[in-house]
Amino acid sequence: MRIGRDYIQILEFVREHRIDLIILGRQGKTAFSALLFGNVAERVVRKADCPVLVVPQAFREAGAAGNAEPATASRVRRST
Repeated sequence: MRIGRDYIQILEFVREHRIDLIILGRQGKTAFSALLFGNVAERVVRKADCPVLVVPQAFREAGAAGNAEPATASRVRRST
């Protein structure tokens, strides 16, 4: 467990483990919030040293309804 500001803890974890891609979910139900990533996701995207993929909540909802195939990863590699 880590204690501290959420986006800072995410970025520290990424650096400590030499992660080369961050995947974050974005929440937001209103039209206005759809324009923004959300506080944590936005800060991670702006401050991360590696690429960040932000997945909207609508993608999960569409997958649960059978409208989209869920994404799977056969293997995750760390950069050396």
